[in-house]
Amino acid sequence: IPFQKGPVSKLVLTGGCIRLIARLCSVKPSRGCFELEAKKLRALFKAVRSMPQEKAALTYKISEEDAELLFSSLAIIIHLLGFATSEKIVFMQAELWDTLIQHML
Repeated sequence: IPFQKGPVSKLVLTGGCIRLIARLCSVKPSRGCFELEAKKLRALFKAVRSMPQEKAALTYKISEEDAELLFSSLAIIIHLLGFATSEKIVFMQAELWDTLIQHML
């Protein structure tokens, strides 16, 4: 991700795995968003990356497909955290379809 002026002071993300990540970090939504601490996200990623997909599925009581998506999503988030200076990240409970439907209406 190219940035022209240094690090990012605020980071807002969305995606299909946000609810699962928030649940695993014991975070409940507030005003349609999840506010997660970078420290919790890093700890979850550290735990998930060191186990096979099957073990992650059993450990977190999720499907193997969700375990694969969890690892991929966390890897992207952790990479993006490298650009952010904030220790809290806001995750929107929005899907691409929400925006598309609003545009169509």
